[in-house]
Amino acid sequence: MTTDRPKLLDLFCCAGGCSEGYRKAGFTPYGIDIENQPRYPFPFLQMDALEALDKLDIGEGLIFNNGETLYKEDIVAFHASPPCQHYSLACVAAHTTHKFPDLLPQTRERLKSTGKPWVIENVPNAPMEADFILCGSMFGLPIVRHRLFEMFPKCFDLVMCCNHVDAPIGIYGHGTNSWYRRKTGHNASTQDWREAMKIPWMTKAELAEAIPPAYTEFIGKYLMRELLKESLI
Repeated sequence: MTTDRPKLLDLFCCAGGCSEGYRKAGFTPYGIDIENQPRYPFPFLQMDALEALDKLDIGEGLIFNNGETLYKEDIVAFHASPPCQHYSLACVAAHTTHKFPDLLPQTRERLKSTGKPWVIENVPNAPMEADFILCGSMFGLPIVRHRLFEMFPKCFDLVMCCNHVDAPIGIYGHGTNSWYRRKTGHNASTQDWREAMKIPWMTKAELAEAIPPAYTEFIGKYLMRELLKESLI
């Protein structure tokens, strides 16, 4: 792995969809997740994300599975995807939001305290000051998956509109949508999901929770521009 590129810490990284996008945008990503992520393709540390930020804040290093130790001064930017279930429309409709943690406010405050650039990603119902709202159809992907991105430094720009023309593959849950079976005559396979998301290494369960790398490649280019503008890299 190239190590002379700016290092970005991906918190709540899951299996690495966001990290791959940042890699394509020019960063070297490092992932942290409270669950083991055996298919995460970059240096990984199994740890509570907020505890990791606390350790960095007091000057301690984080030791990743490749043997590398990162300190706060090594990291140029942070990305965080705190659990989205608390704000998901499905949980709101089912009145089950209380079963899931709301880590978004804590995550935002911890990231602000780093004094470094950061990005938070979450679902449309989340209480965020979104700089960007992205959808798979904006990048030619056959999926409709809207996500909010809140950034510091603030970035505002025009982006392309969603293009919900064809019936997309439904990448969520555990089954296949009836309308997709009617359209194609078959159930959507794991390989169908991988091709739709442009993520070839994940399981179906991981894909259901993932963000397509195209989103963070797009966001990462704005982030890189801001870092260069402020001479932070």
